[in-house]
Amino acid sequence: MLASSALIELDLLLKKTGISNSGRHEVFESLRAEFDAELVLVVSHAVLSQAALMREKYPFRRFYFDSIHLSTAFLHDGTIVSSDREFDHVTELKRIPLDRV
Repeated sequence: MLASSALIELDLLLKKTGISNSGRHEVFESLRAEFDAELVLVVSHAVLSQAALMREKYPFRRFYFDSIHLSTAFLHDGTIVSSDREFDHVTELKRIPLDRV
């Protein structure tokens, strides 16, 4: 599963580094082949509501997109795959280190 918020965050990072619109289009077209649409978890009002609660409870630096990723995982199955050890402090979730996948 992949949180759609991760795709939005990736697009913003690509834009920030100067990747052109056509270059970003190529990136996302190549990712489309890797992830079936039914594997992408959408950002919903419930996810954004939960993310707001997580930002209140866990005042991590630069936490906006992370809170959405975490909330998507929380509402889906309670597990997130990430290299970010800061997520270990989020008691509502189980983090699976990226290097174990």
